[in-house]
Amino acid sequence: MAFCGNCGNQVADDKTFCTHCGAAVNAASAPPVAAQPAAAPAGPAPAGQPVYQQAPAAPPPAQPQQQPGAYQAPVQPPPVQPQQQPGAYQAPVQPPPAQPQQQPGAYQAPVQPPPVQPQQQPGAYQAPLYAAGTPQADAQANKAMGVLAYIGPLVFVTIFAAKESPFARYHANQGLVLLIFSVAYGIIYGILSALLAAVFLYSLSGLAVYGIITTLLGLLSLAFLVLAIIGIVNAVQGKCKPLPIIGKINILK
Repeated sequence: MAFCGNCGNQVADDKTFCTHCGAAVNAASAPPVAAQPAAAPAGPAPAGQPVYQQAPAAPPPAQPQQQPGAYQAPVQPPPVQPQQQPGAYQAPVQPPPAQPQQQPGAYQAPVQPPPVQPQQQPGAYQAPLYAAGTPQADAQANKAMGVLAYIGPLVFVTIFAAKESPFARYHANQGLVLLIFSVAYGIIYGILSALLAAVFLYSLSGLAVYGIITTLLGLLSLAFLVLAIIGIVNAVQGKCKPLPIIGKINILK
């Protein structure tokens, strides 16, 4: 019977490792030395008291040993801190950006306040809102074209610039009719003035008659101005109202 040289326990002859501590066992190992008993007390024990013997001291715990061929986890070395080589380039440390400080007495740009949204005053006029595609919305968007239709030759601007607007086309038709009548009246007025001058300018009484007739013809031309003003007012108000006398004549389709 062999003994473990590490912990002192008996090991079977066919075992090569200690079953208690795992250490390798040498067959030629000598048995451990038995613990010496503690010395008895010098004097005799008093009568009637039991004699106690000192228990042998327990051996220290055996440290586990690594089995041959067993896996050993590699020991990770502590991380090595990089050291700056002498003379090597060191990147400059960028200081934090300094906040600009306002110098006493320096000019400070005024802070612009946010724009103030205009508020509708109580009782002020508010333009009505109409849905797109309705006659009211068409009239609201083409009032300027309707006004241009009654200012002489500017009616052609309305005719060609607002072809898709029924409101503008209505006033363009009335403005064109008014322009044709005013041009025709101007031609007639010129012819009549020439004829009257040939007849009445040879006598004093004829001169007076000529003056009265041309004055009346001139006053008649004011009717075209009145019709133009009526048409402008209707266009500004968004109305499709025919003009007196000539309002039912349709030229534009």
